Amino acid sequence: MVSMIINKEIIRSELNSWNYILASTRGNARAYLENFDFTVKNEIWKDSYPSIPNFVKKIVEQLYKQFTGQTYEVFKSERTTIQGVDTMNHLEKISICDMCYFENFCCEFSKYFYICHPSSWTAQVEKFIRKLPEPFNYDVLELFDKAVKLQENSGDRRINNQSDASLGLAISITRDLLAHKCKESYLVKSSRRAVAKNPRLCCDNYMDRIPGKYGCYQRESK
Repeated sequence: MVSMIINKEIIRSELNSWNYILASTRGNARAYLENFDFTVKNEIWKDSYPSIPNFVKKIVEQLYKQFTGQTYEVFKSERTTIQGVDTMNHLEKISICDMCYFENFCCEFSKYFYICHPSSWTAQVEKFIRKLPEPFNYDVLELFDKAVKLQENSGDRRINNQSDASLGLAISITRDLLAHKCKESYLVKSSRRAVAKNPRLCCDNYMDRIPGKYGCYQRESK
């Protein structure tokens, strides 16, 4: 509602402080302050002096009470709670049925994932994996669990006690597994049957990891 940088060299008096606040507000907030009760304003100044930041803070509190019916701290806390609930609901509803859209899925999931409180990250990473199409998700989960245990047993020091089960690790393992399955589908004769049992792999995204066959053509058996 009000955003300003206070220059103590410029603001030396009540009048300058008040004009500074007015210059930093727009619309209804400015109109409200232009008609503000000067008796109340003077009382706030006397109560705050000589701390200019306190004067500004108390005026901002008056704005929040007027336009939201709450103090700034209560308003901020409730807004954070609402955003948290919306974020969790969004993560719950994101889905992927075709691995051709894996990168799009990663992008949207990551956007909301990092808004969440770190205490929920481990559970959200597992949710990310389980949202992948079956049976592919089970393979990713197995590899992911092994990788996490390997990291935990390596003796690497954690930062702020954060879990090694990161979203980045889950994404990296998924990409590696996709590339591995694409290699199999190109190198095994029964590639069509193998791919049919798995979700679409979109191997075009991983051609740089697949050994090339240059000028080699072989009719596939039916």
